[in-house]
Amino acid sequence: MSEFLLIKKELEKAESIVILNHVNMDGDAVGSAFSLASVLSRAGKNVKVAIEDDPPEYLKGLCDDYIKESDEVFDLAVSVDCGDEMRLGKRRGIFDSAKRTVCIDHHVSNEGFADVNLIRAEASSTSEIVFGFIKYIGANITPREANQLFAGIITDTGGFKYSNTTPECFSISGELLKAGADINSVCIEIYESNSLSKLKLKSRCLDSIKLYAGGKISGSVITKRDFKKTGANESDCEGFSQIGRGIAGVEASYSITAYKNVKVSLRSKRYVDVAKIAASFGGGGHKRAAGFSLPEGTNIKKLEKKLIEMLTEEVEKENL
Repeated sequence: MSEFLLIKKELEKAESIVILNHVNMDGDAVGSAFSLASVLSRAGKNVKVAIEDDPPEYLKGLCDDYIKESDEVFDLAVSVDCGDEMRLGKRRGIFDSAKRTVCIDHHVSNEGFADVNLIRAEASSTSEIVFGFIKYIGANITPREANQLFAGIITDTGGFKYSNTTPECFSISGELLKAGADINSVCIEIYESNSLSKLKLKSRCLDSIKLYAGGKISGSVITKRDFKKTGANESDCEGFSQIGRGIAGVEASYSITAYKNVKVSLRSKRYVDVAKIAASFGGGGHKRAAGFSLPEGTNIKKLEKKLIEMLTEEVEKENL
């Protein structure tokens, strides 16, 4: 029995449903969660979306109603775009208390933590998988849902620049256009609505960049002082992890952000498997884009030294 059919049966049986995405929401987390919730609500289901923190400014326009906490025991909890259960953060209790659970995800590091797991690592995004499920159940897609799904696909493929971009991405995007997606508006909201505080923080990020391993590795560090000086918040760092990778000659990059906890984003261009490195720190992701978080107070200098060592080892393997 296909995973789509299993999930369809779970949704049909459930009277109350909660959809949860990962902490520090990105475009795919928002797009997959809210589009699925909308489709199910239109089908007459009692659905809520539970998020950890307020959505970042550039994604607020794509979000519908949501909750942050609940004592309700739901018939079904659906996790979307979460590589592991820890990425649910404080809402893990909501997920664990549900009578049945479903996980829909595209992270290669996801080993499946729900009663029913739909994990397709070959998909560009969880939004792509959700699109496939919506088509499977025969539901139509509204223009707003099309915008949400397109936002998920375009952000996780880096504007169709990353190696996870496939013919399927373009085919689905074409169908979303036909469904009424306003691609121009979505792209303006995501890429052209920066606050001044974010731009000031980006300047500090650029100033912090250093190169290692003969220019094949780049690293940047954003400290609490940087946030205080610019008035920016953690969501303003979205997209900064791509900056170092964009330098000519760089194969792999790391970006360390110390806000409350310490967040590390890892990126590579062609051959370094950053998911493997992230996994050694308890994180995960994809071969070319991964990350992990560490507690507040982590020694940044020691962490940075370790990352440089591990990335250098991976880079040098290519030269053997």
